[in-house]
Amino acid sequence: MQPPSLNHLTSVVLALLLFSDALAHGSDSHIDSAQGRILEQECTGNTVVSSLSPAYDYQVTMAGDPALIGHWSIDSESETISFRFCLSRASWLGVGFSPDGEMPGSDAVIMTGSDYSDVKRYEISGYSTSSIAAAGTQLLQDVGSGVNASTGETCMWYKRPLTPENDIAIVEGQAQHLIWAHGEAGNPTLSHHSKSGSLLMDFYACSAKAEESDHKYVLLVHGLLMFGSFCVVMPLSVLVSRFGKARFGEGRWLALHKAAALCCCIFIVAGWFVANTNRKGMKSKYMHKTVGLLLVLLAVFVQPLLGIFRPANTSTAKVVEQVKVPAVPTEVMEIEPEGESEVSKNSARLRRNWELVHKNLGRFMVVLGFFQSYTGIEAALPAIGEDSRTISNLILFVSLFAALSSYSFFEKFKGTQNRLELEHV
Repeated sequence: MQPPSLNHLTSVVLALLLFSDALAHGSDSHIDSAQGRILEQECTGNTVVSSLSPAYDYQVTMAGDPALIGHWSIDSESETISFRFCLSRASWLGVGFSPDGEMPGSDAVIMTGSDYSDVKRYEISGYSTSSIAAAGTQLLQDVGSGVNASTGETCMWYKRPLTPENDIAIVEGQAQHLIWAHGEAGNPTLSHHSKSGSLLMDFYACSAKAEESDHKYVLLVHGLLMFGSFCVVMPLSVLVSRFGKARFGEGRWLALHKAAALCCCIFIVAGWFVANTNRKGMKSKYMHKTVGLLLVLLAVFVQPLLGIFRPANTSTAKVVEQVKVPAVPTEVMEIEPEGESEVSKNSARLRRNWELVHKNLGRFMVVLGFFQSYTGIEAALPAIGEDSRTISNLILFVSLFAALSSYSFFEKFKGTQNRLELEHV
């Protein structure tokens, strides 16, 4: 065994000195070795810690978004606060203050530009990019930005007054709503965000709290209504339409099909109403909104109208009758309809085309409904939490498996019944 080297001994001595120094300053203080100053408070929150960046006192990892870290320091003498926000990838980035944790009425600093060098203060009046306008008075000092070529990390930094005129003030003893958003990797242009969120921050007391979404239950009600419609009632309606005639009889299957379709419409209208009367809480991607609108139009207007204006079933198919033939068992004879008119042929053709459109459109809506439910789960994750992803997707998978299994079972059962009937005849 070799004796310890000088480097080892030096490391041990330095470690002992640092340990004794920490004990001397107590557990509620922290030494910033790069700046040589003692921070008055050690943050105890689970998201806020003393900043690893030497120019700032504290840092926070955004709740639900580990890719974004914020650093800040307060200068009471100049009544300013300095910020540095770093994103683990190159993308446009916006961070701001909001009166209630929502976009409208917020004051944000946004970094854009092909080289991410355009850092400006903006005023936001709505939820779309068209409602975001550059502020007349910037109020920002020491503005800068940069991209780490090796890691791809993008940072912006700036200083702003603690109590700007006609703007949201950062007041001691009062928590602020800090909001943020950023785009997909490699997108420098302000557009619909890929990630967003908010924190309730007390910058003086160094505490951060992930804001509880007031819209969690709104999302839950909307999701349950749409899930019940697209993934439960609508598949049942398709099953009744496809296999109900043989099981329930001519009149009853149609009544059940209409009842299921009506229930589906009620659920969809209720879910749409919940989403559109609580738009502040319904933050979803463009695709989810577009597909949702398409499904509403198909389910509430197109399919019911097709059902109401269903052509009469005047099929020109051959009539099958049973005829008693002496000395032989009962046989099946085909009797050609006499005097078949062109009008009857056109009516039959119209009926076949109608069935092709109505039935296949219903099946298409079921498939699209399951896809819409999946995108809805993904859109709701910031509010309901990542822990809900597994159980939600499991429920969705079970319902999809049940729908496909039921359809396959009844299809085979129907084929078996048809073969038995032909053998019996």
